[in-house]
Amino acid sequence: MTRDTKIRLALAVLVFMNLQAVIFGFGMMAVLYYPNQSGDSGFFWIPVVVAVSSVISATLSWWLAPHLRARFWQSEGKHSFIKWAGEGRLGPDWGHEHIFK
Repeated sequence: MTRDTKIRLALAVLVFMNLQAVIFGFGMMAVLYYPNQSGDSGFFWIPVVVAVSSVISATLSWWLAPHLRARFWQSEGKHSFIKWAGEGRLGPDWGHEHIFK
Protein backbone atom coordinates (compact mmCIF):
# COMPACT_ATOMS: atom_id res chain seq x y z
CA MET A 1 0.00 0.00 0.00
CA THR A 2 1.48 3.34 -1.01
CA ARG A 3 1.71 6.35 1.27
CA ASP A 4 -1.02 8.17 -0.65
CA THR A 5 -3.35 5.21 -0.33
CA LYS A 6 -2.71 4.98 3.41
CA ILE A 7 -3.51 8.66 3.85
CA ARG A 8 -6.62 8.35 1.70
CA LEU A 9 -7.77 5.34 3.74
CA ALA A 10 -7.21 7.17 7.04
CA LEU A 11 -9.17 10.19 5.84
CA ALA A 12 -11.91 7.96 4.44
CA VAL A 13 -12.29 6.18 7.79
CA LEU A 14 -12.65 9.48 9.62
CA VAL A 15 -15.18 10.79 7.11
CA PHE A 16 -17.00 7.44 7.02
CA MET A 17 -17.86 7.59 10.72
CA ASN A 18 -19.46 11.02 10.41
CA LEU A 19 -21.31 10.23 7.20
CA GLN A 20 -22.51 6.93 8.60
CA ALA A 21 -24.00 8.66 11.63
CA VAL A 22 -25.82 11.30 9.57
CA ILE A 23 -27.13 8.99 6.85
CA PHE A 24 -28.15 6.35 9.40
CA GLY A 25 -29.95 9.01 11.42
CA PHE A 26 -31.92 10.22 8.42
CA GLY A 27 -32.77 6.65 7.48
CA MET A 28 -33.94 5.81 10.99
CA MET A 29 -36.09 8.92 11.14
CA ALA A 30 -37.71 7.85 7.88
CA VAL A 31 -38.34 4.33 9.23
CA LEU A 32 -39.64 5.48 12.61
CA TYR A 33 -41.83 8.32 11.34
CA TYR A 34 -43.45 6.28 8.59
CA PRO A 35 -46.73 4.87 9.90
CA ASN A 36 -46.40 1.10 9.76
CA GLN A 37 -49.39 -1.02 8.86
CA SER A 38 -47.88 -3.96 10.71
CA GLY A 39 -45.69 -3.75 13.77
CA ASP A 40 -43.09 -6.15 12.39
CA SER A 41 -41.97 -4.02 9.44
CA GLY A 42 -39.26 -2.40 11.59
CA PHE A 43 -37.53 -5.77 11.80
CA PHE A 44 -37.09 -5.61 8.05
CA TRP A 45 -36.38 -1.91 7.45
CA ILE A 46 -33.87 -1.22 10.23
CA PRO A 47 -31.28 -3.72 8.89
CA VAL A 48 -31.91 -2.33 5.40
CA VAL A 49 -31.14 1.18 6.66
CA VAL A 50 -27.95 -0.06 8.33
CA ALA A 51 -26.74 -1.82 5.18
CA VAL A 52 -27.66 0.96 2.75
CA SER A 53 -26.19 3.71 4.92
CA SER A 54 -22.96 1.74 5.26
CA VAL A 55 -22.59 1.30 1.50
CA ILE A 56 -23.44 4.92 0.74
CA SER A 57 -21.12 6.21 3.49
CA ALA A 58 -18.20 4.05 2.34
CA THR A 59 -18.61 5.16 -1.27
CA LEU A 60 -18.93 8.85 -0.44
CA SER A 61 -16.07 8.84 2.05
CA TRP A 62 -13.69 7.15 -0.42
CA TRP A 63 -14.63 9.75 -3.04
CA LEU A 64 -14.38 12.67 -0.61
CA ALA A 65 -11.07 11.73 1.08
CA PRO A 66 -8.69 13.03 -1.65
CA HIS A 67 -10.55 16.34 -1.68
CA LEU A 68 -9.72 16.87 2.00
CA ARG A 69 -5.97 16.93 1.41
CA ALA A 70 -4.24 20.30 1.44
CA ARG A 71 -2.43 19.65 -1.83
CA PHE A 72 -5.77 19.32 -3.62
CA TRP A 73 -6.79 22.83 -2.62
CA GLN A 74 -3.36 24.25 -3.43
CA SER A 75 -3.38 22.69 -6.89
CA GLU A 76 -6.80 24.16 -7.60
CA GLY A 77 -5.54 27.68 -6.88
CA LYS A 78 -7.37 30.52 -8.58
CA HIS A 79 -9.50 28.18 -10.68
CA SER A 80 -11.39 26.70 -7.78
CA PHE A 81 -14.60 27.92 -6.23
CA ILE A 82 -12.44 28.84 -3.23
CA LYS A 83 -10.38 31.42 -5.05
CA TRP A 84 -8.01 32.18 -2.16
CA ALA A 85 -7.04 28.55 -1.44
CA GLY A 86 -3.33 28.89 -2.11
CA GLU A 87 -2.98 32.50 -0.88
CA GLY A 88 -4.24 32.33 2.68
CA ARG A 89 -7.13 34.29 4.13
CA LEU A 90 -5.70 37.75 3.79
CA GLY A 91 -6.31 39.48 0.53
CA PRO A 92 -8.81 41.48 -1.46
CA ASP A 93 -11.36 38.66 -1.48
CA TRP A 94 -11.68 38.84 2.30
CA GLY A 95 -12.22 42.57 2.64
CA HIS A 96 -8.70 43.33 3.90
CA GLU A 97 -7.83 45.84 1.16
CA HIS A 98 -7.04 48.55 3.69
CA ILE A 99 -4.22 46.46 5.23
CA PHE A 100 -2.27 46.28 1.98
CA LYS A 101 -2.45 50.00 1.07
